[in-house]
Amino acid sequence: MTGILIGLVLFGNSLPAEVTVNGGDVTVADLIPAEQGVRGALLQQYAAIGLGRAPDHGKKRRISGRYIRRLLRASGLPGITVPETVTLIGASGSITEAQQLTFIKKQLQRQYGPHLQLERVEAMGRLQTLQVPPGSRPGRVRLAPGARLGPRTSVRLDIMAGRRLVQKRILQVRLVGTAQVTVTTEAFDRHHVLSPGDYQKVQRSLDLLPRNFRLKAFSINGQVLRRPLPLGTVLRPNLLRPPVVVNRGDLVQLELRQAGMVLRARGKALANGAVGQMIAVLNAGSGKRIQGRVKSPGVVEVRP
Repeated sequence: MTGILIGLVLFGNSLPAEVTVNGGDVTVADLIPAEQGVRGALLQQYAAIGLGRAPDHGKKRRISGRYIRRLLRASGLPGITVPETVTLIGASGSITEAQQLTFIKKQLQRQYGPHLQLERVEAMGRLQTLQVPPGSRPGRVRLAPGARLGPRTSVRLDIMAGRRLVQKRILQVRLVGTAQVTVTTEAFDRHHVLSPGDYQKVQRSLDLLPRNFRLKAFSINGQVLRRPLPLGTVLRPNLLRPPVVVNRGDLVQLELRQAGMVLRARGKALANGAVGQMIAVLNAGSGKRIQGRVKSPGVVEVRP
């Protein structure tokens, strides 16, 4: 009676020529369409007939119909129609162009906070929908090596499956929005020492920013202008230098740190220097010329 029921269930059933399968091991049960009504114990018997590993996402693997029929006969489960070739297609998900650009915008906005206000991110050139393993999603965004934040830039987009990197892409994008910058409130001459009233923060379109602009914090107050600047100039590190706190010819205190002790001696600066800068000094006691790092006004650190 059981054999009759199996024959009734399988009558008219057939395997499709192409089947999309998830990762892992594939069995004959994975090839039988759900609408054909094969279920329960019978489906479990088909699940015991292995066909090897599923192809990677978007890839194909062909299996001979003769081979599948031979496996069915050996398992005592004939009666199902098998095409000459069954093509397995690895299941894949997709990440659309809009999803990629939205994620890039969200991540850049998050990284730069209130210093960057993006209206939108546009692809420069054709941006295709990504075919990725099921469950994958955009995971990280960063500027590509050598790229800078500007109206046109390159970003690296990492596609993740959990914590595993499955794909990385370098994309050329256009950023539309504004950045918070610091500009001069009036025109200043070279060597002017900046004070808080000399500059202010404003929002400026990314299209109007200088090419070498970097959206990073840097010291402004007390810095000295390297050249004259007109009103409204966007301040950048290459326009500024630290103030000189030791002048050539100044008598200075030399400090030598050794074995937990600080030894001090008198010396003479042989060059101008800002805090942190290396200059030549003359040790007044020994008459030797040595190199030291300016620590503070009138103090230079030297090494043994």
